[in-house]
Amino acid sequence: MLLLTAFALGSFVTESVAGTTTEPLPVFNYPEIIPALQSHQNAWEFVTTNETLVMRYRNFNTDEQGVNNRGCVTVNKIGQDDLKHTVLHRITSYDKWGQKTFSFNKSYTVVPSTGYSTRNVMMTRILNDTFFYTFVFADKDCAVVRKHNWSNETFKACELWMFQKALKKAKPCCDFLFDLLCSREYKQIMYEPRDCESSKTKMKHNSNKSPGNPGASVWIVIVMLLVASFRMI
Repeated sequence: MLLLTAFALGSFVTESVAGTTTEPLPVFNYPEIIPALQSHQNAWEFVTTNETLVMRYRNFNTDEQGVNNRGCVTVNKIGQDDLKHTVLHRITSYDKWGQKTFSFNKSYTVVPSTGYSTRNVMMTRILNDTFFYTFVFADKDCAVVRKHNWSNETFKACELWMFQKALKKAKPCCDFLFDLLCSREYKQIMYEPRDCESSKTKMKHNSNKSPGNPGASVWIVIVMLLVASFRMI
């Protein structure tokens, strides 16, 4: 969403608000931007779902050291404005090294490309910059999203977003489209169901641990003092 993506995941901003800006859209030199295909590129329908979204893959890495430390990226809708076509998401990721979960809210405005009636582009502002996410494919299982601000003439950054429930079964069409449209012989896995579910369970377990019985600690101290006293006799 990939919006979502706000993800740019390497530069985590605590919160950003997408305004109903009238600034012109940049020119998207993507071969998939064809009005005849817009029924398969409905970003608004995809990002306003009440289902949990996950970033499955992306074809770039935001870490300067090239490590894959941040993952398990999920998105949940908090609210939407059907008149302004804005949506507010809660984006969550997991720091593998620190074993901590990070979350922030992000608002997007969804607009149509030039010549489109379908809203296929998500946009959001971070400080003074506007970021664009162009949906080149979206269906009931997944979406392939071009990340405009990370792209250039020779490289087109993109991500594969999926409904979490769609991960339960193989979706060869989604993988095929990502490989076809995004592959550059590099695929960073951002959400591995087995690992991410394990991380969630571990974090929940740690948060439920009892801080201990202070009364028991007091008795331990008393016993130690008594033992020390007997030794002095």
